[in-house]
This record gives sequence, C-alpha cells and structure tokens, in this order.
Amino acid sequence: DPTIRAETDGELFWKITVGKKPMPNYGTRLSATDRWNVINYLRTLGRR
Repeated sequence: DPTIRAETDGELFWKITVGKKPMPNYGTRLSATDRWNVINYLRTLGRR
C-alpha cells in the first residue's frame, strides 16, 4: 500500500501503539520491540 510506504516508522509505531479505527491499539498487547518488529516486517513486504 503506497500510503503505508509514505509513512515514517515513527508514524507507524504510533498507530500500532494507540490504534486507528478500525484497528485496535496494540500498545498493551505487544512489547515495544515486537511493535518495531512488525514495522520492519511491513517494510520487507514493500520491497517485494
């Protein structure tokens, strides 16, 4: 998705942490390390 590729890692981290409708927040469900790992994974998908 071009929208996700245009966002900074910090913006994605914030959205994963606090949520954005319709996605719930994951700040209490995932550690900070796991949230950064999700972002790194998303970035690898964009390179395919």
